[in-house]
Amino acid sequence: MDSILERANRAPQSIAHRYLSHAQLCRKLNEIEGKQNRDRLHTFNLEKALGRLQGHAQTWNELLTLAGTHDIYAIHRLFKNAKQMNWSAEHLLKMVKKTIEGTYHPKNYSDLEFDLAIAIYELGGAAALHALHNSPFGFPCRTTLAERRTEYRLRISVGTVRMEDLLHNIEVMFGNLEPRRRVGITLCVDEVASDGRLCWIPATDDIAGLCEHASQLPSTKFGKNLDTIRAVAEAVRSGKVHVGQEILVAAFARNDDVDYGAKPVLILPTCKRGSFEDAALILEMLRQGWKMSPFGEARFGEIWSLASDGDPKRRPALYLHCMIREITPQDILFQHVGFLLGLNLWMGSGFETQDLDWKHCFKRLCKLLFIKPMRLSIAYWLRVINIADFQLDISIYDLDHSSSEPIARLHRLIPHAAAGDLLSDYFVQFIASGQEVAALLDPKDPQDVPRAIKLLTLISDLRKLDRTDMNPSELQTHNALSLLGEMLEALVEPFIDPNQGLSQQITSLAKFAFILCALFIKHESAFMPSHLYSDLQCMIRTAIFRVCHTTVLDEDQPVLLCLLGDDVLEVLFGCIRMIGGHCPNVVADEFCNRAAGAVRLQHIFQRHPKWEQKPRRLLLKRGRDADHLSPRHWKGDLRAGSCNLLKSWDEGISRAMEALAKYGYPINFKAMFSNWRSSNVDLLRPLGGKYPGISPEVDRSISGADDDETGSDSSPNLSQIDPTTLPFRSFDGKAALWADQLATARVSFVDPFIKLMSADGKERTIYKKSSVRILTDPSSDVDYHKSHDRLIRVRTFGSSIGGHSNSWDAPESNLRHALPENKIFALESLFAALISTDGKGVSLCILQCTSIKIASRLVEAAPVDEICLPNSSYDIGGQILELVPIHIPSSQPTASAHRLDDVNWIWTSTYVRLEKLVKSRPQAPAPVATARVVNLNFVVNGHLTYPFTHGESASVDTHSISQFFTGYLDFFGQKLQTRDRTWCINNVHLLCAQNELLRRSVDEEICNRIPVTGPVSDGKFPYSVDNPNVI
Repeated sequence: MDSILERANRAPQSIAHRYLSHAQLCRKLNEIEGKQNRDRLHTFNLEKALGRLQGHAQTWNELLTLAGTHDIYAIHRLFKNAKQMNWSAEHLLKMVKKTIEGTYHPKNYSDLEFDLAIAIYELGGAAALHALHNSPFGFPCRTTLAERRTEYRLRISVGTVRMEDLLHNIEVMFGNLEPRRRVGITLCVDEVASDGRLCWIPATDDIAGLCEHASQLPSTKFGKNLDTIRAVAEAVRSGKVHVGQEILVAAFARNDDVDYGAKPVLILPTCKRGSFEDAALILEMLRQGWKMSPFGEARFGEIWSLASDGDPKRRPALYLHCMIREITPQDILFQHVGFLLGLNLWMGSGFETQDLDWKHCFKRLCKLLFIKPMRLSIAYWLRVINIADFQLDISIYDLDHSSSEPIARLHRLIPHAAAGDLLSDYFVQFIASGQEVAALLDPKDPQDVPRAIKLLTLISDLRKLDRTDMNPSELQTHNALSLLGEMLEALVEPFIDPNQGLSQQITSLAKFAFILCALFIKHESAFMPSHLYSDLQCMIRTAIFRVCHTTVLDEDQPVLLCLLGDDVLEVLFGCIRMIGGHCPNVVADEFCNRAAGAVRLQHIFQRHPKWEQKPRRLLLKRGRDADHLSPRHWKGDLRAGSCNLLKSWDEGISRAMEALAKYGYPINFKAMFSNWRSSNVDLLRPLGGKYPGISPEVDRSISGADDDETGSDSSPNLSQIDPTTLPFRSFDGKAALWADQLATARVSFVDPFIKLMSADGKERTIYKKSSVRILTDPSSDVDYHKSHDRLIRVRTFGSSIGGHSNSWDAPESNLRHALPENKIFALESLFAALISTDGKGVSLCILQCTSIKIASRLVEAAPVDEICLPNSSYDIGGQILELVPIHIPSSQPTASAHRLDDVNWIWTSTYVRLEKLVKSRPQAPAPVATARVVNLNFVVNGHLTYPFTHGESASVDTHSISQFFTGYLDFFGQKLQTRDRTWCINNVHLLCAQNELLRRSVDEEICNRIPVTGPVSDGKFPYSVDNPNVI
């Protein structure tokens, strides 16, 4: 019934209107009208929506037009504000128009914009920031950044170091840092050049910029008149105090892969005339300050190493701090390092070690290579190996390299080439390569680290050259250079190969340490200055203990050997100087501001690492795919737990022994260091006794002394000093802090002006900073002795290409073309000379040429006829060969038992060492290293030489003459067991040379030129045999 009723009430659609009732027609009409109203309303809404969309489209089109045709100020912040404040498009368009008109400036800066603006301000200065602030980028202005640049307010130490200042600076640098995992801390100390001027510090009213001797002055407070500044100027004139030409900076750095930059805590102007006692006291204050500060050791970690460069006065202080106690089996470190053969186990009171910067050591090694007579020989060998990119398809290892016949050997290398173009091009490349080698050995900038890395790497590649056509002299030199290259490769690779793991690094460094030790034992400081040897061994030792410390702390932490030394402090110095732009050297107060800016940049670049451009001077390789190797670039496994110290150490020893045996220096380190802990013989003390690093001799790797030059770069003799009486032993940091706090006058306001009466009786107001500048003007008679700026040098350019005025490396191209081979005498060649070992008679000696000098110029080769002239200006240097006679029977029988031409002289591959001539009058003792070099190398006037250029010396296979070494010659035969070839000289040639030299020496004036030495100290000399008919 309900369904029927519903159908009755509903107007059927299919029924014609005439059959519908009235009620049904009304309902249907209402439905139609309702539908029409809905359709009309929908159409209206669509029209309104279309109008709105058209309005929006017009608005956005206008916005796009404005954005595309105008440089809208800070448009990114404008849209950010629109999003945050829910602006409509119309309101956004309105604000864009206001921005274009300049009546609205969006100020909602983000942290990234603040970081970028601060970085631009620190690097480019206020002018750059002002330009960008008024540009469409809309950077924050300087006043907006002021609040964000007040977090690092460092204090300058005036006259003396105060514990209160140290603790304040530690809090400033580390107080706001987020707590991170505990790691080892490196204390870095170094100097940087300053502007050498005085300044006034408004916060304390101090006159800053004086050296550490300013503590002798009654006061450095400016006060209310000019009395103090006049007293300071008078003290500087009299030499009582000095204006600091450099700034001593001490900084702490974390040994971690993040936030590892140096943070300065001590800024002290210095004249560098202090003693090692002063340096030891400053180190003790820094160590105690780090322990006392709640933002130091308790928060970030203990000090593991004290790092510095090779400063001769700071090195003894490092020894005094880091050689206090020997670790014992009761110490936790002993189980990791106590069984490493030959390792010195003496450490500081807090288990610290001294760490000498490895980049400084690399540069000092290169300095040694430039010292004559080594530089000329290395220059030629490097010149050959450096022709790597020549157009001919010839490997650099196929190039032969005899200095006596380069053109002839080039002809043999290129037999198909005509005597013209191709060979000439090759020789041009040979000359060009010589200029590159000259730039390596004698650079314009000795601080260039990439140059040092390239030079050391090239020397390590010398051992890969083909030895087939080398003569015995060249083989001997090549063996020495190959062993040197093997050692240098083991040193350099752990720092420049990012694919090496920690175990590989330790093995390589151990190999270097033991090869270095063996060579130092054999040649002592004639091979390398004692100080440089000590610094290198200290660097290796610190690397070992760095692994040990990290293993004890957390074996999953990385050990970053690239952070050894004070390189992080050098990076800070570079940033400080870069901030200065055209004025890199600054006064002390500005240095504080720049140091704060540099640390601020460290944190910004840590958040945005892609913003930082690495300094060119710190690149280790300038290859296409290599950059400055910071911790993030290392790919090898550097976890402390991945390295078995004992296994890696023993592997390094084995590799060192193999390399030494290969090149004729067999040694058994396991026997040598069998009881090293009780015998006081270890890598730091290879000869026993005192440490070589504190010897008083001159360090020629720093001073560059070639001969008998002495300088101020010698270390004090600690053997004459009782270490227990030194001031730093009794220093109490807490008591010093309490005294500083009591002596500090609490001043709430310092008046920056003083009032003075002028000559006309009027009172004038003078700014204190201006009065300091005027009264201590460097153009006046104040004693301003400028120190040598290590980073900005006066460049002088000579006549040669590239600015190298010294001509010792210039190839003798015309000589090679003009004369035949037997008319040219060159390096590595043999010559005969006369020498007297007793001042009465003379003996014939055969020498291997190490240097050829004419006037003050060193050359590689010279004409034989010019060398032998009576008035010859040539001086020939060489080493005396040890020769022993053997009897080689002639193929033709003779009635004589021993013919003169049957006697031949064989080189034993060693050199004769003679004592220096002792004169009757007392003389100042020469440096030890220089004395050893003189005893091994001798210089003879060219007229008194007899060059062997006509085949007098022959290269023979040692195995072919081994049967002749019998009886008393067994010992000499053993010397040749590791040599493939040696020199053989017939006795007739020695007689000819002797007769000719005796003929030239008839004149008394010429005879007086014969070198006179003391007796033989090592080697068989003079040459003699039992047969009286032989020499």
